[in-house]
Amino acid sequence: MANDSVDCPQHVLFSIATSLGRLADTAYRFYLAGREIRKSAPFEEDDIVQTAGEQQNDDAQALLHGVSAIFSALCSKDPMVKRCLVETESLTLLYHFFSKIGSGFYFYKLSENTTHCRVAA
Repeated sequence: MANDSVDCPQHVLFSIATSLGRLADTAYRFYLAGREIRKSAPFEEDDIVQTAGEQQNDDAQALLHGVSAIFSALCSKDPMVKRCLVETESLTLLYHFFSKIGSGFYFYKLSENTTHCRVAA
């Protein structure tokens, strides 16, 4: 979807747009589970702990970038796809995702104008 020259069937876009909030919520839960696994692993060296922290930040940035890229790509599609994207349940889950992984400002910039749906970097 990052490449707009690739055509994707409309029903697939509807499905992704409708499910993006649940996808983001599930990704966040996996992120938390990974963080808990890293915390519970017995580390003896400070370098390993620092590397785990860096990995956690990298994971959060990758999730943030991925979900926002999908959101932006869907916003450039058909108005009906945009309408599916901003359904209340999905939008609420996306808000929680961006407020936990990113920041509230990030989501505000993302959703302040749903007709253009620009994502703040």
